[in-house]
Amino acid sequence: MSKKKNKEIPQAEKDYYKLKTDAVDRLAETNKGNARVVSDQELNQYKSSKLGMIPVWVKALFIKFWFAGAVCFFFYWGLSIYLPNWLDQMFVFAIGLGIVTDLLTSNVLKFISGDDKEYYPYIMFPSGKYWTFFAHIVYAFLLLSLTIGFY
Repeated sequence: MSKKKNKEIPQAEKDYYKLKTDAVDRLAETNKGNARVVSDQELNQYKSSKLGMIPVWVKALFIKFWFAGAVCFFFYWGLSIYLPNWLDQMFVFAIGLGIVTDLLTSNVLKFISGDDKEYYPYIMFPSGKYWTFFAHIVYAFLLLSLTIGFY
């Protein structure tokens, strides 16, 4: 038979697993109305990545130029073999640019924007309604014709 030792457990060990629910309750009840205001200087201390230090307008411009370059690569250079007429190429390129702007570029900017909507000023039509699809295509035609005229 084994002997059971009556070992006295210190109070610190007894309270070790005691839940501290007051901080959790405070966090769960916080909303925009009762949250404390935090300065930008304090928020910048917690930006750990180098991408967090780049201004929003630079990132938005890079994303827009990257998608336009991808459309140029795939549509303009990729279809030049199959569409020998220059005006046909520009027509397909403008439609592709409008579709990619509406479906990809705007949605990527909305996705990385978050709740503060910091990228929304760089989206032409942030509402995302049905008519914006056609508006982006018309804008792509206008942008492409101005670019061709400039060159």
